[in-house]
Amino acid sequence: MARSTGFGTSRPAGQRGLRLVEQAGPEPVTGPGDPLVLNQGMRSRLEAALDALLTHKSLAGRPLAEKAMAVVLLAKMPVGACSLRMRAGEAGRWLGCGKSWMARRILPGMRGSGSVATEVVVEFTEEGRPEVTGLEWTLLPLQAAMEEPAHALRLAQRDLATLLRLGERVIGPGWDPVGGPLTLPGLLGARQGKGAAGERLVLLRLVLRARADGRVPLVGGAVKKGENRIAVTVARLVGCPVGEAAQVVESLTAQGLLEVQEASGGSAKCRLVVPAVAAAYGRAGVPSLEVVPAAEQEQPGAEGQSVCQGCAAAGESEAFPLEGDGWVQEGFDAFDGGFFGADGGALRDRDVVEAVDGGTDSGSDLRKDAEGAAVAGEAAGALLHAPHTPLVTQDGSAELSLGFSGEADRGVCRRPERASAREDRDGLMPDGDMGAAGAEGGPLRGEQHHPSSPSDPRTRQPVQAVGPYPTSVAVRPASVPQALADVLEPVRLVWERIGRASARGKVRTLMRKELRVLAGLVGPEHARQALADRLQRRLERQFGQPVTDPVGWFLHRGLPQRPGCCSVVCDNGVRLDTGGPCAGCEMLVGDRRALRGRVWARAEAELPRAGHAQLRAEAEHRLRHEVTVQAQQEAARRERAAAERQAREAAYAEQRRQQDAAEQERISRPCTDCGLPESAGLCLVCTERRTTEKALGELVDLTVAFTTDLTDAAAVAAASGRCAQDVRRTLAEATERLRGEGAHEAAVVMEARFLAERLRDQQRQTAYRGLWLGETAQAEAQRAFEATWRARHRYATESLAETAARTAAEKARARCARHLLEDRLHQLRTVRGEVPARRPATNWQQRLAEHAARPLPEEERPAASSTGVGRKSVA
Repeated sequence: MARSTGFGTSRPAGQRGLRLVEQAGPEPVTGPGDPLVLNQGMRSRLEAALDALLTHKSLAGRPLAEKAMAVVLLAKMPVGACSLRMRAGEAGRWLGCGKSWMARRILPGMRGSGSVATEVVVEFTEEGRPEVTGLEWTLLPLQAAMEEPAHALRLAQRDLATLLRLGERVIGPGWDPVGGPLTLPGLLGARQGKGAAGERLVLLRLVLRARADGRVPLVGGAVKKGENRIAVTVARLVGCPVGEAAQVVESLTAQGLLEVQEASGGSAKCRLVVPAVAAAYGRAGVPSLEVVPAAEQEQPGAEGQSVCQGCAAAGESEAFPLEGDGWVQEGFDAFDGGFFGADGGALRDRDVVEAVDGGTDSGSDLRKDAEGAAVAGEAAGALLHAPHTPLVTQDGSAELSLGFSGEADRGVCRRPERASAREDRDGLMPDGDMGAAGAEGGPLRGEQHHPSSPSDPRTRQPVQAVGPYPTSVAVRPASVPQALADVLEPVRLVWERIGRASARGKVRTLMRKELRVLAGLVGPEHARQALADRLQRRLERQFGQPVTDPVGWFLHRGLPQRPGCCSVVCDNGVRLDTGGPCAGCEMLVGDRRALRGRVWARAEAELPRAGHAQLRAEAEHRLRHEVTVQAQQEAARRERAAAERQAREAAYAEQRRQQDAAEQERISRPCTDCGLPESAGLCLVCTERRTTEKALGELVDLTVAFTTDLTDAAAVAAASGRCAQDVRRTLAEATERLRGEGAHEAAVVMEARFLAERLRDQQRQTAYRGLWLGETAQAEAQRAFEATWRARHRYATESLAETAARTAAEKARARCARHLLEDRLHQLRTVRGEVPARRPATNWQQRLAEHAARPLPEEERPAASSTGVGRKSVA
């Protein structure tokens, strides 16, 4: 099947090109060879892939045109890759829109949503001028899916080939190659204008969902009033509003590509049928397998070639026909575009035929005209269909016994031979290849080969680039990414020499990392210019020397920051934030110059009669000595710092050892209550008992504080004793019941603690609620409400002011209740003598009167002289 890459360039007359099919052709072939006939497994895999693509977060809620473009990119994508080269005009033909609509609406929207990333691809003409030839599309959902081995978007070779054939059958624009077979437009190939892209996507999804009779299963359950079940089904398939889906269905029905069948008898049920799918399955048949004689298998083809009979009959008996729908598949290398070289970017993972020039020039055309002579050494490309691969036999014929894959001619044995078995043969093999060894003019075990023809691919010399970057490369210059064009502008020539896409991706990753670092140092608005200036400075410091390794230059010399001092914004003596010289580096340079000046002055003072040469030598000698002394001092300082660091680490280790020993000693201590060994001073049972005793004490305090006169110490003591006895009796009954049931002692004490804490919390809640409802708390709440209400002018409405006042009143009431509870408990402990009594509230009026009545220090001392008094008064 002739794959259209959509990325062809202008070529001289006589070479293959593509033009839009404008005239109608014969009816497409139906039956097993029709791409609409799919088995259930293939249909399920393709549906899962499209579901995963259309539900991706970058395409969710996007227009149908962008989703249709993503499906087209997936169908035309090479196996194992996520990038594809295609012109914007060719992409518009697949969607039924013009180049300008694709460039102004669809492409910017997909870039903004994060579904695709594009790079401009530049080729050089024969005159050496750069020429923009298209875009390199990267499908980002597919790129993310490459990280997951079992992702639905990672389709196999046969699945992608089937999806592309199905797309050409349904939405393909059709091609009429110059001098090649005609490829008819698909079912919607002639549809152009508004809504064409959405109709293409909907029809492709419905074809994949349809059964053998053409019926499309509709969604079940209830639908909203006023909505059509068919429109709801289409809307869920492509992820669009129901109204838009209804318009698309109406348009497709008007074109005869869909049929809406209403049920008889006035029922509300309806059916959605794709007539093309029904017709393809209805006329399908399984032809009988006949053994064709060898004489009839050979079909005339191009000059000096023969066509396999199995390939000629593939359109009738195989799921992947070699011929059908108005096109003829001559091989996987029979595609228009001529852009992809030996990397096989558009050929998926099939073997790619090496061009005569060695396959290093990516601009060379991989396919020869069918009417041209066969070039020696050029093997046939892998075919798309599955029956067999073409074999290059010794006599050049394709005559086989049964026609299955892997069979060779009779009498031909390709078993390994000894090394010198073919050294006595002629220079050229019968199939046109050069002899492996011993051929006339060929090398013999280390001899140098002298080519007899300049077209020999083994003799092609690499192109020597001219200019400041002499390298031996024969690759197309890499296009500069639009997102990094301003940063890479100073080093464009270095970037264009990076041939591998993986290497360019590694450089882009490091460049984005450096941009993030610079954004934190100089701000996001100056980061790009700062990185561009750094690359320009690095390139200028080459001093005319060529960059032999572009990738290594970017990763290790061009992009990393190289501070010359301790400043974080220093880069080889230049400040990143201002672009001026670094003060720290200048200070270091000044220190070195000052040292040189001091050494020179000292030498000049000590040798007044020395000549300039003798003085210079002596100064250099002394300077070298001073630098050596400073280096020794710095080394000694580093040694001292290392010794101090080791001492600190040793001290830390000793401290950790002491802490571990203390912890081990604490853990090994026995329980202070029961004497259980290795209990860390207190075992679990004794800990629970102490917690229970504390909870019982708090329960007794809460009970006595609100049931006894706190001014009578005797009454408080008697009430505390009675309450404690009652509580302990209740706990004893509960624990005895547990022991009678055979519970462990630890479980018994834990249950006692739970019971004591529950009784304490209940008593605290009861006391707190009584105080909360008391008159004191109510009065405090009323005062807080009135204070907030007086400031109601600060609120927008009176309702907001009233809400704020009520909230303040509730907080004041709760705060007053907590304070009264704590004051009551403190008063109880004071009566028991557990804590000292609180100082009474200060009466500041009384204290000020007392201070005013006390005599001053001057009044208590004897009277001094008038001068002294006056001086003291002044002071």
